Amino acid sequence: MLNVNSRLQNESISDIISDYIQQLKNTPSNSDVRSDFIELLCIDGQLERADQQLSLLIQQCPEYLVGGNNLRQLIHAAQARVDFFNGNATAKLLVGDQDSFQHFVELIFARNQGLVEQVIHHTTQLDAKRKPAPLTVNGVAYDDCRDLDDLLAGYLEVFGTDGQYYLLPFSSIHRLQFMPISSLVEMTWRKVDIDVIDGPSGDAFIPMTYLTSLTDAEKLGKETDWREISSTPVVIGLGQKMWLVGEEAMAVMQCELIEGTAVN
Repeated sequence: MLNVNSRLQNESISDIISDYIQQLKNTPSNSDVRSDFIELLCIDGQLERADQQLSLLIQQCPEYLVGGNNLRQLIHAAQARVDFFNGNATAKLLVGDQDSFQHFVELIFARNQGLVEQVIHHTTQLDAKRKPAPLTVNGVAYDDCRDLDDLLAGYLEVFGTDGQYYLLPFSSIHRLQFMPISSLVEMTWRKVDIDVIDGPSGDAFIPMTYLTSLTDAEKLGKETDWREISSTPVVIGLGQKMWLVGEEAMAVMQCELIEGTAVN
């Protein structure tokens, strides 16, 4: 991982991927190279290709079965996220108000169809129905917390270890502990220990970048940009995720521990 991290400081993702392809042509049984290759494909958003390479890795090295299947579940969750925002699938609300969530689903549909008035309507309704989320972030208490992306707003994106893509209201977070990065892919899909109010608890993963990330810097979470939807006041994020905690903008990568204020 260290070697790839070093290369990512100076080379493009596509150039490194091309180099790994050549290495695998020369030494197709090199499991370390193929493992890094798979994680790079995940970061680059080439999910189907990553899944195919993962199958090949497990076939070549059965000892990778458990870890490989865990990564496959993440790939499936990430693909479900893509499908949802493209209008080809439904997301799962982990807990929370279904009426408010329906506005979120219809907002995504309106955005995909270019229905400007409906985009504004559902964004307004979501904001009106969103419950404040008083949370303590890294030991500092805030009266509210939300995503700065107007589509996500009051929802936290979660990749389940069951391969599902979930949305969770910030107001339903009881505790969220970000775990240390232990692999290349965790730069963009961060492992967390999560405890949900009136919901499940355990391991999950949080995408650290917005789905619409395009450039290498955005995919690696090194920068954030914003775009309006069809010249409306509604903005979506690209690159590193940013949260509004109280009146402050905070990069999600700066978060270590989030707790509901009732915990303290």
